[in-house]
Amino acid sequence: MIGINETIFEHFKGNRHLYAENLDESLVETFISSEAGADRYEDRQGSALILISQILEPHRKKMMTDHLAVLAELERKFNPYDYGARDHVIHAVLTYFLGVYLADIL
Repeated sequence: MIGINETIFEHFKGNRHLYAENLDESLVETFISSEAGADRYEDRQGSALILISQILEPHRKKMMTDHLAVLAELERKFNPYDYGARDHVIHAVLTYFLGVYLADIL
């Protein structure tokens, strides 16, 4: 059975024009398919920040990317023992992909 993450990635590959076209496909695949967990949290958050930068770059929104990087750092410092419990940066990227997918199929 294919899960939602695999479904969204397959949609992304077949409909690049609906997403930010400059997204790195291998980074998207790694990010979407990675499981949550403390041992992979910082890598996944770093990937999320790169993807956000790629999504916002054509719209000249570097300041927003910078603010999200600060948010990511603050979340790590506020709760150093429970990485990823409420990571808004990772959640924002997952929500972007889900939103584009749902907007296209509905």
